[in-house]
Amino acid sequence: MSDLNQRSVSSIMLADEVSMERQSPQEANPVVLENIADDRIWRARIGVPGIYAIHSNKNETAYFLVTSFFDCRRGRMAIRVFPISLWEDGTCVDRVAVPQSGEHLPFLPSCVLWGKCDYDRLPNEHHEMLSRWADTILDGIDEYDDTHPRHMRKTRP
Repeated sequence: MSDLNQRSVSSIMLADEVSMERQSPQEANPVVLENIADDRIWRARIGVPGIYAIHSNKNETAYFLVTSFFDCRRGRMAIRVFPISLWEDGTCVDRVAVPQSGEHLPFLPSCVLWGKCDYDRLPNEHHEMLSRWADTILDGIDEYDDTHPRHMRKTRP
């Protein structure tokens, strides 16, 4: 398992231990995740590693882990978005299980943080789950962009 994937698994396991000490997803406590999750999406967009939360107007909340690494093939930093748990009306409806050794975590591309997603490029084995996550994150990003407008830089005179 690569070092990046191992660190991602470790971070999700830590979030899992902190917030999900229970038998089923419905018994989870969202308060713990709210306390450790950051809602400043601009930090996720620039690749600051951490656990983030996005709230959509449909009363859904998605918690996800952002990791960044240097992509040697492209010669720049790359960002991956790993889903942790999805909540609707205070109940956990979907949660990514921590993978066994040798398995990889499903992840979303960084373009979902900017409000775009190409559903055809999602992996087939996790397509349904990742498309649901992408829909929730995209709804939340639209609302985030409406409430946090970007400020244009001043040009030189």
